[in-house]
Amino acid sequence: MNELTIVIPVYNEAENIKTAIERIEEQVVVPHEIAIVYDRDEDTTVPVVLAIKDNYQHAIDLVKNKYGRGVLNAVKTGMEEATTEFIIVTMAE
Repeated sequence: MNELTIVIPVYNEAENIKTAIERIEEQVVVPHEIAIVYDRDEDTTVPVVLAIKDNYQHAIDLVKNKYGRGVLNAVKTGMEEATTEFIIVTMAE
């Protein structure tokens, strides 16, 4: 069972998201899941995450921001969608 949700609000982070995920997977030792929160379906991050998410041991989920655009709303969405007691918010860059 996961102990930690790592929320990553993104906006066109296609160039950064793979490195961010790799660093998390290398350094976080507790069972965790990653929630990548995006605003628009056209976000360049989405296809990159879809292409790589099954390559990792821990769950990586795409979560659409339900409160409207912006990092604050993305963080709020990610925290509400988390299923773990502990949550960390970090940026992709």
